[in-house]
Amino acid sequence: MKQPDFDHVARIYRWAEYLSLGPLLQRTRTHFLPQLTHRHHVLALGDGDGRFLACLLHQNRSLQAVAVDTSAKMLYLLSNRCHAVMSHDTNRLRVWNGSALSVTPAKETDLITTHFFLDCLTQPEVDAPTPASSAPSPPSISELSI
Repeated sequence: MKQPDFDHVARIYRWAEYLSLGPLLQRTRTHFLPQLTHRHHVLALGDGDGRFLACLLHQNRSLQAVAVDTSAKMLYLLSNRCHAVMSHDTNRLRVWNGSALSVTPAKETDLITTHFFLDCLTQPEVDAPTPASSAPSPPSISELSI
């Protein structure tokens, strides 16, 4: 099955979301932020333009993050948004342009996020025990050269 391509809507995604649902999705994304202050390593799958990850990185100044998305343009927006809140500490974020189904979380990962992402998968992909279970020899996050 062909992966969804969000490159063509990346620039307008935030505004299209707001026009259709107002602040509801952003409030939903950030609802549990206060409970995530003691996390150290996050794997963000399909975080789009990075509005959640930027909030999380801003809240937790020691958090290390890996963002995976099939859209290079969304990852560009995510990187810019996150780097703006991290100031000069840009080593806390790594991005990987590819399928979340081909990534195995690093051992130290203590948070995996999938905001509004699972609807982009087929039912068999969602039913799989782990996102990487269907990928042959998936790369480990610690092995990725990003």
